[in-house]
Amino acid sequence: MMSLHHLTRGSRAILTLCLLSGAVGAATTVTGNQYDGNGGPWTIAGSPYVIDSGTGVTVPAGETLTIDPGVVVKFGYGDIHFYVNGTLVADGTPTSPIIFTAYRDDAAGGDTNGDGDASAPYHDIWGAVRFLTGSTGSIMDCCEVRYGGWSTNAGV
Repeated sequence: MMSLHHLTRGSRAILTLCLLSGAVGAATTVTGNQYDGNGGPWTIAGSPYVIDSGTGVTVPAGETLTIDPGVVVKFGYGDIHFYVNGTLVADGTPTSPIIFTAYRDDAAGGDTNGDGDASAPYHDIWGAVRFLTGSTGSIMDCCEVRYGGWSTNAGV
């Protein structure tokens, strides 16, 4: 298991830590503060989780958000981020990685936007997963981050 506080800039298009999963479920839209007991933990039953409004979601200082293996997190177009001020536990497995990707990415979590192949993802389409100064004890293991980098030039 890889424990981390901060990831440095990586590939603009895709940061791969494990293999791709094809889990598909009903979409759950999330906004604002998310943590275990307030919208979390994020489970495969709620996957994919869609962050498509405002500036994204935040794990507040002193709180933990757990994301189960196999969960897909999709981001809408623009400056939409996943801020971690507290602790993020995204501990996937080699056979069930956690995927952070664009809303338009039909290959992960299915055709969430319901447009068939009318739209396609591309690099820099959403913001980033950002570990801020107060973040402690976070884990991202067996995760894949795709198509991030809007205004930051980094997917994580």
